[in-house]
Amino acid sequence: MTMARRPLPHYSSLITRHSQRGQAAVELAFALPVLCFVVFGVLDLGRAFSYHVMLANAAREAARYCALHPGDTAGTRARALAELDGKVPVNTASTTCGAVGAGNPVTVTVSAVFSPVTPLISSFAGSALTITAPATMVAFR
Repeated sequence: MTMARRPLPHYSSLITRHSQRGQAAVELAFALPVLCFVVFGVLDLGRAFSYHVMLANAAREAARYCALHPGDTAGTRARALAELDGKVPVNTASTTCGAVGAGNPVTVTVSAVFSPVTPLISSFAGSALTITAPATMVAFR
């Protein structure tokens, strides 16, 4: 029983395989920065959306408190901060609660500063973006 030998690879096929590996490395070098930019951009967009959702929840809680206690700005701010629990650096100066009569709408706005981590996005959009979330409820008292 004799075993058939495989023929030795030709020199030209070795060069072709080697050049294909080099071509793949060059293509990766061109595509990797674009891919990283897209991935980090999506992460920044997700963080900004998460900030907005947390701020909207805090604004609703603060508006509910303000609807129950019209004119209590300090309590309204405390309620918004308690809802955020330090997860978002909130600007409490924008959160106010006006003294209105029963049946009138009360609007509370909560805002925070968002800083993107992707360098190119921060150069286009600015180093700090302000995200605001308003909430309106009817005063009970």
